[in-house]
Amino acid sequence: MPQEPAFSLATPPLRQRPHWPPRASWQVARASPLRRLWLALLNLRLHPLLREGMVGGIIGILAGWVIAWAALWLTA
Repeated sequence: MPQEPAFSLATPPLRQRPHWPPRASWQVARASPLRRLWLALLNLRLHPLLREGMVGGIIGILAGWVIAWAALWLTA
């Protein structure tokens, strides 16, 4: 005599499924990760002096790289 399985492997009927609450807006992946990063950078709130200091530091580092590259290119 064939034995019944202990539980059904098929999905239960719709009326027996649990009701999942609708997902929140932050759980729905609409924007790509790069877009989310860009939006986060745009929304970054810093003190103006800190922000200008960060920008100045980044520009200074880039300028240092350009000067070093130019010096290597001129002396090669």
